[in-house]
Amino acid sequence: MAALAKPGQRFVVQLTVIRPLAHVVIACLVGLTASAAQDQAPEVESSPGRSSVPRILAEVQLRYRLPALAGATVCGSGEMETGVVGVRRLGTAGAAQGGDLFHLGSVTKSMTATMLATLVEEGHLGWESTVGELAPNLATQIHQAYRGATLHQLLSHSAGVSDPWTAEEWAALPHDTETSGSEQRRRMAIEVLSQEPIGPPGEVWEYANVGYGIAASLAESVTGEDWEDLMFHRLFEPLGLSSAGFGWPVTSERQNQPWGHVVEDVEGPGVIDGLRIWGPDHPHRIPVVIAPAGDVHMSMRDLARYALLHLRGARGEPTAILRPESFAELHAPQLEGYALGWNVVPDGTSRLPGVRQLQHLGSGGTFTSVVAIFPDLGLASVAVHNGGSNTAAVADAMYSLVEGLQERPEACRLPERSLGTRRRQPSSL
Repeated sequence: MAALAKPGQRFVVQLTVIRPLAHVVIACLVGLTASAAQDQAPEVESSPGRSSVPRILAEVQLRYRLPALAGATVCGSGEMETGVVGVRRLGTAGAAQGGDLFHLGSVTKSMTATMLATLVEEGHLGWESTVGELAPNLATQIHQAYRGATLHQLLSHSAGVSDPWTAEEWAALPHDTETSGSEQRRRMAIEVLSQEPIGPPGEVWEYANVGYGIAASLAESVTGEDWEDLMFHRLFEPLGLSSAGFGWPVTSERQNQPWGHVVEDVEGPGVIDGLRIWGPDHPHRIPVVIAPAGDVHMSMRDLARYALLHLRGARGEPTAILRPESFAELHAPQLEGYALGWNVVPDGTSRLPGVRQLQHLGSGGTFTSVVAIFPDLGLASVAVHNGGSNTAAVADAMYSLVEGLQERPEACRLPERSLGTRRRQPSSL
């Protein structure tokens, strides 16, 4: 398995998140009075004259020469508009469809944290529960400094763990396809936590995919359920995210989905418009040990439904699976402005100054995604493409979709304030 890479290094396995300060860091059931149906938004079909989504997506797709680009806006009321343009695979005529699946990369992190919040509410674990408390059988096998590291620190990248950066380091982690994912994550946790931390837990920040793999392993230890099952039972099924799954959208048995592409600087066979197609037989996969950090796929409608959950939660409104105080914990900025699977964007550093924003981007190298929540505006915007690790393109699409609502402020009953001038050129987060 090839290594993750630090900025500027060649990579194969990569999970990406754009930090809000215009630079890139590489790395991927408690019922209340509300019912699950509250977070299943009624959908409004995009149509000429009513929605600007198709036009905006077509403009961004052309600007960045993407194979396919999908996007959506969703209001706090549940009204949703979705769109998709382009082709599933370069060199073919097969158009991408509204229900197609897209890989989300590190957007998965907030989903894992959300699932863990349901366990916290039920008392199975706590945000301040330590590694030593949740997995006492590991205590004698790990570095002493990690015994007091907390679940909260693992999810906010402040536990002192660091991703492997070399092929040799990755090779030392479990990659046994004959072993269950939970066992591989348990072995990975021991391997990573046996090393000396990069700094005292709680006092140092480093974006680390393995932290989410370890957090998932702790939940597996406490519940006896695999992370994959926990995600289905506690997040996907209660929210009606029927398209959600794990791994690349395209498999040997399921090829009528968007294919992944990677940026290729050298022209040659198999390279079209600077992109190389990676099909179902390509060995590149997100390792199962860090799947909780970046290996979920789903349709654009379901991604918008997930965004709606956090939009309502950020506004203190009832939701299907969590209390308002849990969302407050998930969304509260910690070191470097990172919350639990979310970036809290500082004012003045984004394309929409003066607008409160929670966001996360992700890429496994072949797809790139973004989810952005604007609580004060009462809306969320999501975008995904299959044109390699191109974060500028999804950021541009996401902001353009929000700005496009200026043309129809009644769509989300936006407050009477300007969102700024619609920008036609790409902008960083």
